[in-house]
Amino acid sequence: MTGTGTATDPYIISTLADLQAMEDDLTAYYELGGNIDASGSTAYDGGAGFVPIGQAGYFTGQLDGKGYTISDLFINRADNYQALFYNIDTGAVIQNVKMTLVDITGTGGAAIGALVGYMLAGTVTSCSSTGTTDGDDMVGGLIGEIVTGVVSKSWSSCVATATDDYAGGFAGYIIGGAISKCYATGNVVAADDYAGGFVGGIQAGAATIDDCYARGNATASGATAYGVGGFVGYNGGAVIDDCYSTGIATGTAAYTGGFCGVNGDTITNCFWDTETSGNATSDGGTGKTTAQMKTQATFTDAGWDFTTPIWYITSGVNSGYPSLNPSVAGEVKGEIIVKGTRFQYFDYFGVQRYVEGLVVE
Repeated sequence: MTGTGTATDPYIISTLADLQAMEDDLTAYYELGGNIDASGSTAYDGGAGFVPIGQAGYFTGQLDGKGYTISDLFINRADNYQALFYNIDTGAVIQNVKMTLVDITGTGGAAIGALVGYMLAGTVTSCSSTGTTDGDDMVGGLIGEIVTGVVSKSWSSCVATATDDYAGGFAGYIIGGAISKCYATGNVVAADDYAGGFVGGIQAGAATIDDCYARGNATASGATAYGVGGFVGYNGGAVIDDCYSTGIATGTAAYTGGFCGVNGDTITNCFWDTETSGNATSDGGTGKTTAQMKTQATFTDAGWDFTTPIWYITSGVNSGYPSLNPSVAGEVKGEIIVKGTRFQYFDYFGVQRYVEGLVVE
């Protein structure tokens, strides 16, 4: 790959081989130079697939995906922390990375995700994933386990399956950190306990989750199926504010809720759809009809920000439920850089965005 790995001259990743070579320098700066077809990873390492970045030590460098896509990444290993990044720590910044059609399995392993397996610290922003993630415990659509750090403006539609506990559409298990302006739409299944449309379980810590939503179904099929919710299965240590869910939560009735299955901390100004979820009760949150969930006043009356705006409602977007604004575009700030058919700009929130197209005069 080209570049020297510094902030001003990052390594440019142009091939799957370049992506795998990130393991050789876990403190460097990287950028994607184009879309990466990772389908060849099925033949890597004797069929075990891509070797997650950071197995030799925590990744503390930076990767800017520049809005490009990594497609068809394959991993099938009997180990923990299976994802594009095995683990990340303080200093790590992963941004603008799109992952599509991932097929990631950690047989008997914990902390399995599409982008990050184990997030000890660091920053993840404007990243996304589609496909499937499978493991034993703590399986998330984007991140397996979050200990601390900042995650924002990211989403996943991955189907997440745990053969034991903790399956979440966005993250499997959270201890701390700040998660904001994120969403998940994939269905999740835990064979035993703790399944949530957004996060499977949250343990005692100092986590905050705000301005997020989940649209997928959550199922736990254990004998007691403790902790199943449309948004979170078990909340033992997070302040959750201005969030909602719409998916079906299925488990033992005593521990299943439309928004949260079992709540041991703080849930404020949160809602779930009582009709689509099939649940009239929840341990936290306020149940609303589908019509009410598609009415802006339901949320503005609770103090949600539709003015800045963080949220908006449009009948033809997100099935009429509140959407995070903007998802891929917004107010242009400052200079627009044009390189061929690729445009760089800053959206309403100041996030760097990239669009491909043609200039028509």
